[in-house]
Amino acid sequence: MLKKIVAATSILVAAFVAADAASAKDAPKTLIGVITKFECGDNCYLTIRTATGEETGLCEAKQCVPWFENQAMPKKFIGKRVTVTTGIGKQFDGNYDVVGHTTSFKTMTFEK
Repeated sequence: MLKKIVAATSILVAAFVAADAASAKDAPKTLIGVITKFECGDNCYLTIRTATGEETGLCEAKQCVPWFENQAMPKKFIGKRVTVTTGIGKQFDGNYDVVGHTTSFKTMTFEK
């Protein structure tokens, strides 16, 4: 009986550890970097280069709205230093059906 209790407890602990790791991965972060790329289709994605590498996310910050409407970002923003906050955003297809979830840049501030 004791072995069953220990085994069940181990399974529960492993499940909680996995859940904490997943939620930590999805937790909002603040990133500072330089804009390197912007691509649009059904969704628009911004790529920034940070001190630790490149990060790409759905561009959902208010600055992205006109870029999405024009399906392009003005070239003058390439190389601009930004601070972004991340979250999880919904990816849509051409019919506006949700097809997935991914990292999203929720806010963006241009640095001087």
